[in-house]
Amino acid sequence: MFNGVIVLFGVTGNLATHKLLPALYALARRAKSNFKIVGCALESIDLKELLELVKANIKDFDQESWKSFCKKIVYQQLDFTDQTGYSLLLEKVVKCEQELGGASNRLLYFSVPPQLFDLLTRSVVQISLVKSGMLGEGGQPWHRIVYEKPFGLNHAMADQINKTIEEIIDEQQIFRVDHYLLHEIVNNIVHVRFANRLFDPAWNAKNIDHVQIVMLEKSCPEGDAVTRQMGTIKDVVQSHLLQLIALVAMEQPNCLGNDSVRESKIQVMSKVEFMDGVLGIARGCKTCDDSDSPDSETFAALSFSIDTPRWQGVPFFVVTGKCLEKKETMIHIVFKPTGCSSDLTKPNILTLQIAPDEGFSVSLNVQKPGMAEGFESVTMDYCHKCIFGAMTPKAYESLFDNIIRGNRLVSVGRDEICQAWDIAEKVLERSLSMFDYQHGQNGPQEAQEFIKRSGGEWLI
Repeated sequence: MFNGVIVLFGVTGNLATHKLLPALYALARRAKSNFKIVGCALESIDLKELLELVKANIKDFDQESWKSFCKKIVYQQLDFTDQTGYSLLLEKVVKCEQELGGASNRLLYFSVPPQLFDLLTRSVVQISLVKSGMLGEGGQPWHRIVYEKPFGLNHAMADQINKTIEEIIDEQQIFRVDHYLLHEIVNNIVHVRFANRLFDPAWNAKNIDHVQIVMLEKSCPEGDAVTRQMGTIKDVVQSHLLQLIALVAMEQPNCLGNDSVRESKIQVMSKVEFMDGVLGIARGCKTCDDSDSPDSETFAALSFSIDTPRWQGVPFFVVTGKCLEKKETMIHIVFKPTGCSSDLTKPNILTLQIAPDEGFSVSLNVQKPGMAEGFESVTMDYCHKCIFGAMTPKAYESLFDNIIRGNRLVSVGRDEICQAWDIAEKVLERSLSMFDYQHGQNGPQEAQEFIKRSGGEWLI
C-alpha cells in the first residue's frame, strides 16, 4: 500500500502518456493505495485532453476505476529553467499531502532528456521538494527520485550527473532505472541460471558455442529530437543490451540480493570487449528521412567477447534496430554440437523470450518416430502467462511497485553506467560502416554476412 505524492516531470511526453500513467492506473486499480499525482511540463494544457491520450493507451479499462484515477491527478505548468515555478510546484504537492492527511512519501520521476537531470535535481532539493536523508526510517516518510534512461548522452555527462546528485542527496534515494530489467523473464534470467543445477555445469565455453541477443522493433524512432539523434548504440546497446549481456554472463553472486547481483554484473562488464559490427540506417520511414540527424544509426549488429575463463572464445552477438519487419526480444544460448552425431543433429538452443510474450524454450534432438532413421529437433516450451495469467504486472507497473517498496535491484548502479558508456563509446570510436535498409526489412544484408563470417546465422 502506497500513501504519498508522485510528481511526474515531462508528463506530456510519450513515455508518460503511453507507459507511466497507464502503469499508475493499473497499480491504483490493483492495490489499495492512497496517492496523488502531480504532473508537470512546459506546456499549458487541458488536463482532460491529456487524460484522453492516456485513456487510449489503457488496455484493461474500467470506467469506475478510471473516474477514481482521474481524481488523483493535477497539473502544474513548469518551465524547468525558471526557479520561481518550483515554489508553485511545491505548494501544489503540499496541498495534495494535506488532502491525504499530512506529510507523506514523495516520488519524483524525471521523464525528461538527461541534459535536465542536473538542473532538476538541484532545483527540487533547493526548495526542499526532496530532502536528503529522507529514507523512510523511524516512522518518517521517504523521498525518492527516479531517473529514466538514458542516464546521460555520453560518459562525461553521466559522470557529471552522478557527481551532482551524489553531492546533494543520499544514494539510497536515487533510482537510475532501466525498465527493461523489470520484465518478469529478465528477472528470471538470474533465477533460471542459479536456481537450477541443470544449467550451471553447462554454462561455459566448453559447452556454449555462442550467445545471441536480439531486440527488434517495428516502430520507428520517436520522441524528442535529442532522443532521435542518439542512435541505436547510445539508446539501446549502452543500456538494455549490455545489461542483458551482464545477466547472462555474470558469475554466481553470493546471494540473489541487490548488492550481490550488482557486484557480479559490474565484474563481468569490466571484462566485456567490443570485437566488430555493422550499422544500418532505415530508409522509407518518414521519421528517419525527416530526422534532424539523418546519419544516426537505427540498426546495429555487433559482436563482443568476454575475457573470463568461463567465456573464453565464446562470441556474444547482439542485433537491434528500428523500422524492422517485426517486434521481438530474445536471448538465444546456442550450445555446441555433440561429438558422435554432430553431423546429424541441430545444436541445442535455450531461448529466453522477453517480448512480445514472455517465456523460454529448449530445443532437443530426438529420434524420428517409427522406423525412420535420423533425428528430429523438438522444442520444450514454458509460457509465462499460460501459468501465471495475463495479468502479470507490466514492466512500468512493476517498476513503480518496486520503487515504492524500496527494492534497489531495479536501480542501475553508477559503476554499471560508467562501464556501459565505456563500451558504447569504444563501439562508436570504431566508425563502423553504415548500410541502408528499407523500412519493414530485418536490417541490411550486410548484417547477415557479418554473422556468417563467424559461422553462424541470426535466429530471427
